[in-house]
Order: sequence, then C-alpha cells, then structure tokens
Amino acid sequence: MTHRTRRMLYLTFVAAFFIITPLVILYANGYQLNPNKRTLTITGMLILDTKPQGATISLNNQKQESLVNQFFGLGSSIGTPAKIKNQIPGEYLVKMEKPGYWPWEKKLQILPGQSTYAEDVILFKKALPEKIVGDTTDYIISPDSNHLALIAKNSIEILDPLSLAIVVKYPVQAKTVRWSPDSKNLIVNKQIFSLATDTPLFDLNKTIGKNGTNFKWHDTDSNTVFYQQDNQLFSFDTLSGTSRKISLPEQTNNSVKGAKLADYSISNGIAYFAFAKNAGVQIIGYDIDTAKTVREFHLNASNELAFTDWTNGSIGLVDKKNHDLFIFNLSGYSPLADTINNYSGGEWVGKNKLLIWSDSEISVYETDLKQKNILTRLGKPIKQASWHPSGNYIIYTTDGSLTTLELDDREKHLTIDLLKGQKINSFYIKPDAKSLYFAGTIDSSPGFYNLQLQ
Repeated sequence: MTHRTRRMLYLTFVAAFFIITPLVILYANGYQLNPNKRTLTITGMLILDTKPQGATISLNNQKQESLVNQFFGLGSSIGTPAKIKNQIPGEYLVKMEKPGYWPWEKKLQILPGQSTYAEDVILFKKALPEKIVGDTTDYIISPDSNHLALIAKNSIEILDPLSLAIVVKYPVQAKTVRWSPDSKNLIVNKQIFSLATDTPLFDLNKTIGKNGTNFKWHDTDSNTVFYQQDNQLFSFDTLSGTSRKISLPEQTNNSVKGAKLADYSISNGIAYFAFAKNAGVQIIGYDIDTAKTVREFHLNASNELAFTDWTNGSIGLVDKKNHDLFIFNLSGYSPLADTINNYSGGEWVGKNKLLIWSDSEISVYETDLKQKNILTRLGKPIKQASWHPSGNYIIYTTDGSLTTLELDDREKHLTIDLLKGQKINSFYIKPDAKSLYFAGTIDSSPGFYNLQLQ
C-alpha cells in the first residue's frame, strides 16, 4: 500500500469520525432527523404494558422489532412490557395484540422529549360462556361475597363461587331475596332460611300474620328483621321470636297523618321513613334506641319510591316515576346532600364516587365536587354497569350485549363487545378480575354462566 493510499484512508476515517460521532451523540441524546421537516428534532418515547404481558406491538401498522433483530433479520417482534425510544414526535396508531385476546388499538400523541404511557391496558380474553347451573334467571350476592343466591323458577340454590358447589337448595318460588348482614341467613319472600338447612327457620306468615310486607334486615344486627304492616313499621327478633311496633312520636305522627309509608331503610340504628303525600314526600329519620326523631324534611317527588340497598353507609331514595335519586346527608346541617336526575341504577366506588347508568348513558358522579361526568351515550337502554377491579374499565350490559369501556379517553373510550346477541340479566365481576358470573340466556338456554376475562 502506497503512502498516498494510506494518507487517503486516514483522512477518510478522520472525516467519518467527525461526521458520525456527532450523529451518534445526538441519537444517544434523543435527536433524529425528521424526514418531513428535514430538521433535527428531539424524539419521544412510548412506554407500554399489558395484562397479560407478551403482546406484540405495532406502530402505524408496522410491527416493532429491536435494533439487534432488525440488523440480523431475526424477525422477532417486541412484546410488552416495552420502552420504544427515539420516536419522532407526532400521532401514532398504537396496536397491542396477543393470540386468544381482543386487540387494543388507539391513536396516541408522542411529544418531543417526553414519554407517552399506556401501561394499564387489559387485554380481555376471547372466550365462550360456560354454564354452571341451568334455569337461573337472577342472583343475589351475599355481603361477604362468599355465596351467591341463584334464583330459578321453582327454587333458590346457594352457590360457593370458589368451588362452584351448591351449598343448599331451597324449594321455593322467590319473589324477594335478602341476605342478612353476617351472610348466614336469608329472607325469601316471607320465610327466613339459613345456609345450614333447606327448611325455613321461621315462616313469618305464621309468626306475625299475613299482613306483613317489605321485609328487611337490620343493617348490622342479623337477629333483627323489620317489616311493614298497616302503614306501620315493626321489628322481629329471631332469637325470641317476638315482634314490637316502632312508634313514632306524636308530633311526628301528626306531620305525616294521612300519608302512605312508601318505603323505609335502616342505617346505623336510624330508621328512615318515606311518607308519600299529595304535596310530595315527608322524610323522617327516627333513632330506634332513643325513640326520638332526629331528621325531618320534605321532598318534591312522586309516591313511587324505593330506598337503595347501598352498604357503604350512604342513604339514597329513588323516585322511580321521575328517575331521580336523592342522596341524604347523615350528618351536618343540610339533610339532602345531592339530587341526581336521569337515574336507573348506581354502584359506589369508594365513598365519594358513584357510577350511574340510565336508559341512554353511563356517568360518574363525584359527590364531593357535585360533578357529573358522562362516559358514554348509547342508543339503547343500559341494564347494569360495574367498575372493573383494576379501576381502569367499566363493564356494562344492554339488551343484547356485554361490553367493556376503557376509561382512558385519549382519542376515544375504547369499547369491546365481549358477548353479542345474548340476553344478560345481571352480572358480577370476581374480585380477582379473572372472570365474571352472569345470569342470562345464551343461545336460548337460560342459566348461570362463567365468562373468562383473563
């Protein structure tokens, strides 16, 4: 090799060094050439994760591979969790998918020098419902979530959701079912049953007479049952087998004279009465232990009233005719905390957040802010909605579908129909979120079903 050749090679390597080194330094510091603008721009990063992990990632319909795999042509895609660095700022169609699961797809914006996150993505399983028990039309879950009362045409079956075993079967046609606070007994119509036997502990028709209606448990005492009779409220002690009348003070009685007791509720030793009058509704809060009226106020509502069965310490009254929800303030000066319109059903998420559904929309109401945020509007009635245990999704039912709704609203709320063209009466998401139970009809076959989610 001549001296001239060696000199040319030396100069070439020196020039390459001074050209490539700045580019490498810029790339390492997050800069790339933007082909659209023909300028150097600082890049952004995508941080992605799914449950379950191992989902392949596509950006703008191109599967992502590591630089090593690209260089050697291995053809192996990046899987979640993943950090995809040095992305030129802009809008990207991000897709994550895994065999056997519904894909996740959304347009995300990558900003210069920033990270864009999508780490709480759940990939829901593509699964067919598995029938557990036949001929089930509805169910009631126990307060401790350890048992389900499956309501069939001619019986009630108590199911252990862990073992899927039937604990006991009651041969009765159920119109109303209420669990005791300790989850050991049930009121079925006018009979009290326990989990230990299929014969009733008490036949309340025989014990208190046939005029008793609207039976409810004390909210903390599993030995006390309340009921209405001739526009009065009574309590029944299951230990002694005796009843006593809950007598309102004379002054309170005068304020509701001629009114009809539409419904009642028991919370922390206070009996709340809703007396319907021509001019509205009179609400009475009565301390059972001290025999004193502690609350009394008026509502403008119809006489079609029902207290909610909430177990978080809140008291709600539903005007079924006008679809209004009144939430009572159990302490403080103002007795009425909130009034929510267009209400069909609700589920508390913590103490200050209420998930609400109506004939056409699902929303979240924050009681501390007195603010209602609409999540979605539909052109068909919503039958039930429930918060996914992850806190990032809502699952809801309509007349013909079971659907997931992602709360991340970047671009849009992503929805997936887990079931279509089937009748779902009610459902329950298991705490581990791996599956849900529902009562409904699948392909003309009524029953209680399990649907895998993960």
